[in-house]
Amino acid sequence: MMKKIFLIFSILLVISQIGFGQSEKIKIELIGGDLQKVAKRSTLQGVIGHDKDGVYALKGVNKVLKTKDYLVEYFDNKMNLIKSVPLKLKYKKNDMQLEFILYSNDKIYVFTSFVNKKTNKNYLFKQTLNKKTLMVNNDMEKISEISFGKKNTYYHGMYDFRLSPDDSKILVYHALPSKTKVKDGAKGKVSLHVFDKDFNKLWNKNITITHPEKYSYIRSYRIDDSSNVHILSKLKNIKKKKGLKSDPGYYYYVLSYLRNEDQLIENPIKFEDKFFKNMKISINKKGELLCAGVYNTKKNVNIRGLGYVKIDIKNKKILSQSFNEYTTEYINERYEGNKKDKINKKIAKGKDLNLLTFYIDEIVTRSDGGVVLIAEDYYTTTRTTTSTDSQGNMKTKTTTYYHYDNILVMSISPDGKLDWTREVSKEHVTSNTRLGLFSYGFTAVDDKLYFVFNDHYDNISNLGYTEESKAYSGSKKCNTVLFSIDFKGNLTKQALPLPYDKNTVFVKPTYLYEFSDHEFILFGDRKKVNRFIKVLIK
Repeated sequence: MMKKIFLIFSILLVISQIGFGQSEKIKIELIGGDLQKVAKRSTLQGVIGHDKDGVYALKGVNKVLKTKDYLVEYFDNKMNLIKSVPLKLKYKKNDMQLEFILYSNDKIYVFTSFVNKKTNKNYLFKQTLNKKTLMVNNDMEKISEISFGKKNTYYHGMYDFRLSPDDSKILVYHALPSKTKVKDGAKGKVSLHVFDKDFNKLWNKNITITHPEKYSYIRSYRIDDSSNVHILSKLKNIKKKKGLKSDPGYYYYVLSYLRNEDQLIENPIKFEDKFFKNMKISINKKGELLCAGVYNTKKNVNIRGLGYVKIDIKNKKILSQSFNEYTTEYINERYEGNKKDKINKKIAKGKDLNLLTFYIDEIVTRSDGGVVLIAEDYYTTTRTTTSTDSQGNMKTKTTTYYHYDNILVMSISPDGKLDWTREVSKEHVTSNTRLGLFSYGFTAVDDKLYFVFNDHYDNISNLGYTEESKAYSGSKKCNTVLFSIDFKGNLTKQALPLPYDKNTVFVKPTYLYEFSDHEFILFGDRKKVNRFIKVLIK
């Protein structure tokens, strides 16, 4: 079992002169809405948005062998339900598919799609939702269309959107599917539609990806405050030699379309001695490209850490970089007993440890130009069991377990130097991800980062884990924990004073929604009841 939270002074010498402490506990106030009785298969899809009077949410009701039904609901500032209205998704007797709903400049926009098999096209429509009646207005407008071809029977394309950091720009995008079998040299295309916050169209353009579609895989899209679009992709190296561990067989690159210059710029994220295993990108206020992810060194695939790169997009120049390795000493600090012995044996034999499976979730920009990286340790394991029934027949069952473990927080200065690193200890394991009780929610208030997650009830007295600590696996005996870290690295852990009685609901932390500068909303449910809870930071 993992030891208590510690600073990685032994492996990150640059921060050896900085001291950390535990802050005083945070003063909070909870406002819990009334319990709602809901259908058994009702689930929260997400919070749509809020205004000065309350909050709008979308819920889904799963139907057996039928399309999911949706409800638009409105809650007042005390988190009590005021109105719940079915969302009707029909147009001229045609069933529409809900793609997404977004809240922009005090308006709610509903996006639906319709597949016309006669024309072999998938159409995307937009219409507004009346905030008083919670019903869609009669103002449907076509936004885009995908031609998928006669032979493409099952895949009709997919739409999605992104907001700029300041919420002033909206990107609606989709890939343009190939009408024929992808050839080695054929290049893929994407369609980009950019709007302002009032949904006035600023520009739209079809972009041809710079590498063959067969070997280039799009990972994510971003739009900056100046309406430039950035596409993170992973390019496969078709010349990789089999069995050569020093060559990962791929690298990441970012394709940026700069609107004012009408220019397409590619920035490869490549280094001679290391490679990224996964990556997330962001754009700061200066229009600089921020890339972060887990990396390996090519000389020793066992050494892995978190890397960060800041790039001048136009000049294709690296402005700063930070690569912080996890060493054998760190592994020995993190694990105990038989676990540590097995790991050291693997290290001695040169085997891949597959231990540090962090994935970057957030790149938080600091006011001074630095960043804070937030990553979660996520991985899966399998367990196979064999049993014999009364007839003597053997049965084999394999179960997949999903692990959502520690959160790593790393603060990096504007020039790429590491300021400090903190690890928020948690251990979640489940075979049923549908419960929604695992992982964490995150928000930033003033100079603090706040993390909300469920933890086993017996762990609350410790900042981290000991060998006696217990993993949380969805049991009813739990605390919902509020963990904070300020920008100097000081931390606080405390249990949210939620009622554990007949009114108990179990918080689903990933639905955390930032309501205002000092407030956020949590959602919890239990069997056929649920409720929203507002948390005020004082």
